[in-house]
Formats: sequence, structure tokens, C-alpha cells
Amino acid sequence: MKNVLAIILFLSVVLSMAAINGLIAGEINLKPSIGLDALPSDDEEICEVQFVIHGGTFNTMGIYRNMSIPDFTLYTLDGEAVNARALLETGKPLVIMLGSYTCPVFRRKLPIFNQIYEKYKGEVNFLMVNIIEAHPEVDINKYTPPPGREWVTDANIEDDILYRQPTTYGERKAIVYDMLDDLDIPMPLVIDGPCNSFWTTFGPAPNSAYLINPDGTVYTKAPWFEKAGYDLDFEINSLLTGVPPDSLPAEPNSIFRLTLYDRSIKAGYTDQTVIIEGRLDNIFAMPIWVDLDRIVEDLPDGWTSAMHTEICQLPEIPYYELYMKGMDTCYFALNVYTDANPGSGDVTLTLTNRSNPDNKYYMQFRVTAETSDIPEELFAEEEINVYPNPFAATTNINFTIDEPGFLSISIYDVYGNLSESFVDKYFEEGEHNVLFNGASLSNGVYFCRLRSNGKVSTIRLNVAK
Repeated sequence: MKNVLAIILFLSVVLSMAAINGLIAGEINLKPSIGLDALPSDDEEICEVQFVIHGGTFNTMGIYRNMSIPDFTLYTLDGEAVNARALLETGKPLVIMLGSYTCPVFRRKLPIFNQIYEKYKGEVNFLMVNIIEAHPEVDINKYTPPPGREWVTDANIEDDILYRQPTTYGERKAIVYDMLDDLDIPMPLVIDGPCNSFWTTFGPAPNSAYLINPDGTVYTKAPWFEKAGYDLDFEINSLLTGVPPDSLPAEPNSIFRLTLYDRSIKAGYTDQTVIIEGRLDNIFAMPIWVDLDRIVEDLPDGWTSAMHTEICQLPEIPYYELYMKGMDTCYFALNVYTDANPGSGDVTLTLTNRSNPDNKYYMQFRVTAETSDIPEELFAEEEINVYPNPFAATTNINFTIDEPGFLSISIYDVYGNLSESFVDKYFEEGEHNVLFNGASLSNGVYFCRLRSNGKVSTIRLNVAK
């Protein structure tokens, strides 16, 4: 009798362990497959991308917590099929991250995702899914409200990552080839199908992440990876160890600070973006939520404004919730988009610590835009270049002049104060390159001004050490 009881106890333990690891046959419960049935040909056309009406949040769109995911088969660049059920049949959880080359948030967060991959790749399956381009060049951005507009982002322009929305599966693959040449992506990567079935089904966010239980249900969904309180490392550890994934605590007496690099009154030029920049610092070890609210927007007709923190918000979104980890620093900016007409206007923002309402900033910004009187014939846009930019210590200033003469180069801070004047000499006509050593400059935005024969050109510099 004792032997029988021992066998029963042993079997119950084995079955419990198998259940935990998702090894019991038939336990995986997936929704019907969303494709693909076969590898698409390179000339297969991409289906029309629909506008994404998200209201400023992706939390409740598509697949979310406790739902079963659909089965799917997608393909790598080499044409290898990757199937969701097959990955789950290994008994391991599955982490899926969405991204595209033209999504600056994806590029910025990728090193964090790579660290998580290296930490858990022996216990968890990882899969990167390439989706529609988040910020294509020329084409209408489908994350903007209909009828839509182009939204390339300054980061893509600075990084020279400029691509149109692919029209064929082969064009989508070509962008992925470029992305893999440029970025470090060590985990398996597959490409969404021509009709974007994965992107539309899972929730059409540009950079979301999912942690899937071995049974095919969603353990957690991060509408934005590493943002707004979703700590994927914490969630994976919770799933593997069985520790309940309680929400991260907040410190009731926490404090964040707002530092502006610019004055609250700023002048710019018409048909340009006037940017007032700064940073937010959480000076406590515990995480906090900061609520950003645009409460006044009194701008000339044709002008708009948008808040920029981790991502650049659309002008149509007046409210944003920012999650900051302990001792975290986050970029902050107010972008005012002017049109061809000169004028001035006001924008008022409040930034409030949700767990400590007394920690609040009430910021009134005034922006003026005038018609630019800077001559363009000496330094056309394509004739001057600064690289790298941003830079930590040194950068190259490359320019072309059409006629010989004396030329000076000076560096100014955002308040118009002269920081350094390092070139003042005669140049022959043609292309020239000078090296600027900015090791003595602190982090922030500066302006490089070139003068020659009464003509002036000003270039924006970003120092990031």
C-alpha cells in the first residue's frame, strides 16, 4: 500500500511539473491561424494600410492580457517558417516584440530588449516581428488622424533612416536587410505578411511587446515596450518564479524636476518647427507617473503644437501619461509647428506628479515666428553637413562655398551666448571640412553659426555625453 501511495504521489508531482511547463498534450489553446499558408513572393503587393484610430492609447486594442493568441506562421528573411504553436510546444513562454526600422522608439529601446534576451534566452523563446513602417517618408502616416499627413520625425532625418511605406513584400524585405545591417538584433526575426495580419490582429502599435504563457494565453501586454509601467524583465521573472506580478509601487513623497534648456519665450522662423527643450529627472529610487496636460493652445490659424517625451505625440493629443523609473531621466520638448505666416502664440502645460500632487509645474510658453532673412545662396541645405550629430566630444563641419573669402565659425548656446569661436580665416571656393572639439561643452543644444561675406548660416548641434 505504501508503494502505491508513493507512486501516486510521484505521478502527481510529475504531472504538476508538466502542467507548469506546458508539456501536457492538448493544453495549448490557440485561436484560428491568421496565416501565412506559404512564403509570399517578392512581388506580392502589400495590402492598403488602414488608419489607426487609437485615441492616444493602444492598451485595449487587439490582443491583451489573459486572451488566447491566434496561431500564426511568418517567415524569416531566409524563407524559414516560424510557427507560434511550435514555439509554445517547447514548453517555454514566448516573448514577442513588434518593431520597424523607421520607429525611433524601437531603435532606442532595442538595446534594452537585447539585454533581456541575453538574460532569459535559455528559458524563454523570443521573436521579433517586423511590421509596417511607423514613420515612412513621403507617404501618409496612418497613425495620424484621417485624412492624415506625413510624419517622418526629426530622429529619422538626423539618422538618415528615410524609407517609403513598402508596396511589395520584397520592398519590405529590403528595408529589413538594411535594418539588420545597421542594428544589433540577435533574436529570430520574422516579417509580417503582405496584408499585415499580425499587426492588425495583435494591436496596431509601433513597438508593443507580449509575454505569452506556454498555454497560449497572454501573461502581459506592453502597448509600448519599456514604457508606462510595463517592466518586461520584471514580468518574465514573475512568470518563471511564480511571484505574483503586482504593480510596481510608487513613492508618495517622490519628486521629479523639470529643467529647461531654452527660455519659455522663444523666437523662430516661419515654415519651421520651433522647439523648446528640456529634461525631466526622477530624483527618487522608486518609479513615478507624471501627467502632462496641454491646457491652453492659443496659436495662429495653421499652427499646431505637440509634446515630446519618450515619443513625439501628435498635435491632436493634449494629454499624456509618462512613467519614469527610479532615478530616470527623460527628454522633454514642446514642438510648435508654424506655417508660412509670421505670428506669435501661447501654449500652457501642466506637469504633475501623480503620487505627489504638490510636485507640479505650470509652464507658459510663448513662441514667435518671423520670416527668415538669412541668405540661402551661400550655404544651401545640401552643401553643409555636421556629422556625427549628436556628438560627445568632436564633430565634423563640412561646407561648400561658391567664392573665396574669409569665413568664421562660432558656437552659441540656446540663450544666444557665445560659447566658442574657433575658425576665422580665408577659404578658397569649394568643399571644406573642419573638426570641432566640443569636449568642454555640457550636454544640451547649441547653434553653430558660419559667416562669410555678410552671409550667415546657422546649424543646430546636439551634445550628448
